[in-house]
Amino acid sequence: MQLVLLLAALTTLFVADAAPHEPAGAALWRLAAALVGVAAVTGIAAVGARRTAVHLRVARADPADCLAVFERYRRVHLLLWGVVAASIVFGLRWAQIVRYDWGLRRTILLDEVLLLVPILLPIVLAWAAYYDVDQAMRFPSGQPATGRRPASRFSFVALQVRHQIALWLFPLLLLLSVQDTVRLVRPDWLAPQRIAGVFAAPLALVLLFFPQALRVIWRAKPLPAGPLRERLLQAARAWRFRARDILVWHTDGMVAGAALAGMLPRWRYVFLSDRLLEHLSDDEVMAVFAHEVGHVRHRHLFMRLGLIAAPIGLWEIVRVYAPISLERAETVLQSAAGFAAAPLVVAMVTMGAVALYMVLFFGFWSRRLESQADWFACQATPAAKRSARVKGLGFLRTADRDEAVRSQTEVFAAALEKLARLNGTRRTAAGWQHASIAKRVELVRRAVNDPRFARRLSLEIHLLAASLLALFLAAGVGFLVVG
Repeated sequence: MQLVLLLAALTTLFVADAAPHEPAGAALWRLAAALVGVAAVTGIAAVGARRTAVHLRVARADPADCLAVFERYRRVHLLLWGVVAASIVFGLRWAQIVRYDWGLRRTILLDEVLLLVPILLPIVLAWAAYYDVDQAMRFPSGQPATGRRPASRFSFVALQVRHQIALWLFPLLLLLSVQDTVRLVRPDWLAPQRIAGVFAAPLALVLLFFPQALRVIWRAKPLPAGPLRERLLQAARAWRFRARDILVWHTDGMVAGAALAGMLPRWRYVFLSDRLLEHLSDDEVMAVFAHEVGHVRHRHLFMRLGLIAAPIGLWEIVRVYAPISLERAETVLQSAAGFAAAPLVVAMVTMGAVALYMVLFFGFWSRRLESQADWFACQATPAAKRSARVKGLGFLRTADRDEAVRSQTEVFAAALEKLARLNGTRRTAAGWQHASIAKRVELVRRAVNDPRFARRLSLEIHLLAASLLALFLAAGVGFLVVG
């Protein structure tokens, strides 16, 4: 969902910048039509959620079957949301209404925030409806089995906003505020040859302080002192892993998961959710923690950053080494779409290419990186600190290594299966950056029995790193030489 919302927001902003610089007219009627569309999408979400909750609590239907049906509801809702959002942005000329009919084009951030309302509001209202399904899944009898009070509807929606929207919205708004300020004060700095320098410092600040911001957004607190914390810290020292702290991610018991944020050890945090700590054994928590450590030991954070920046490097290579091709492409677009519509067509083609890249290329390699981190978690056995290390990773080198790894693999597989059940996720459901639980368990068990598979995975990722490095070196040399 994060990727879908981010791409929708970026597309809206691109289209807004390419829209005609004139009022749309009949702003009140267009606003009324937009509100009707938002209400219709919200109503469809509410109907689907209500029917699913009734089946779970009244009809006592099989939760797995209900979840499968509800997923189909959500896919239909997402499709309708996309249609309505596109109709508002394109058909109702939402950008022209906000910036020219309402006269907000020279404000700082206000126009961008209003531009995103038709994109984000229907999703937030749908989450308010989905609360009923979440509670019916967690508490079929209507009452919690433990002393924990059920989360309120507001808490549920706030958690979704923090997790699905705030992670990318806050950095995006920061960069947009810089752009708006520069446009008002020194518009010449937004020229193509200067724009990189304008955004270099804000981007660096975002990367540096994002972990701290995430700690605030997720209401995370340090993991309390005790046997588990001491065990995790001892393992971190054995694996030569450094982080500023291990934090409890407070979700009111609604999310079972873990995360890692921070390029530099001084600003790096490991997040373990409250629900994960409640329901997983210490060995399983250790396995999940080892998975997060694996991302750092294999430099996955830097590789993900390189994958995100790769399209920029490719664009720079084309701009520097094949400028004539760009001019020809621009001419073709102008002749095909008309001079006035060419900016809008360019915006749509650009966002379409970005979407394909993120879904197909970035998503594929993200899943490969997750597989490598999974395999690290299986090899990082509890007995590692007593054994000789292989390249400092803390792997067993004794005769019982294979048995220890096989045992740790089953612990990690059990943790994955439990996380899927706790989050109400089908084990065969795949995500954008993560393979399905069933696939991940299959891959780690295969790696145990087939060392060549693990070596091949490692070789693939090393080749990816080398390719990214070559790409950015070529782009940097071209920029310095040609300018």
